[in-house]
Amino acid sequence: MLFFCKIGVGSNSIMRFLTQKELREMFVKSWQRIEEKKEEINKINVFPVPDMDTGSNLAKTLEGIKKAIENKEFKDLSKVAVAALDGALNFAQGNAGVIYTGFLAGFLPNLNKNPVGPVRNFEGNQKKHSEKDEISNGVDAQKLALAFEKGAQRARESIQNPKEGTILDVVDAAAETFKKEAEKEDDIIKIFQKAIEKAKEALLATREKMEIFKKANVVDAGGLGFLM
Repeated sequence: MLFFCKIGVGSNSIMRFLTQKELREMFVKSWQRIEEKKEEINKINVFPVPDMDTGSNLAKTLEGIKKAIENKEFKDLSKVAVAALDGALNFAQGNAGVIYTGFLAGFLPNLNKNPVGPVRNFEGNQKKHSEKDEISNGVDAQKLALAFEKGAQRARESIQNPKEGTILDVVDAAAETFKKEAEKEDDIIKIFQKAIEKAKEALLATREKMEIFKKANVVDAGGLGFLM
């Protein structure tokens, strides 16, 4: 999602649980990134209205999330998720901001502090959670895959006339890839790498799917923001 590339993708570390620490960092760093690049996104904003404000709207939406979670204490990841969604709902602006907030409305409620089901070792049978796993107070790849699926559904439902060749394609590609990879891999970083790769392909494809993008020789601005 707009923040999923901020969890250390590209590092050599292994992440089997996403905790509130990573979730908070992702949102804050995503706001910083969009704030820095908002004019770049604005310049390619030609759909649905060429008002050159997609980057600014996404920055404002993320700023609302940042204000809701920054410098505050939370008991666990689920509480961060609730606060983040409230921030997005209160500050969402523009078409891209509404779609992104719709995604979060499906994604965030599906996060809770406990991993789902037994941990898989991918070498044979399932195994029980260890005490260390439970202390991690995070969510595993399977739970994240479900959250992505629900997020993609809500994103599409958030607008009256969803169009192919837009940010929705990018969201769908990320969600579908995450679900597929989570069936065989439990390292969240590796799964995100695959999801980002497919989402980038979907973003580039928007140029050919929408005539307005082809004429302007740009990709969908909202889709670009989602990946930044």
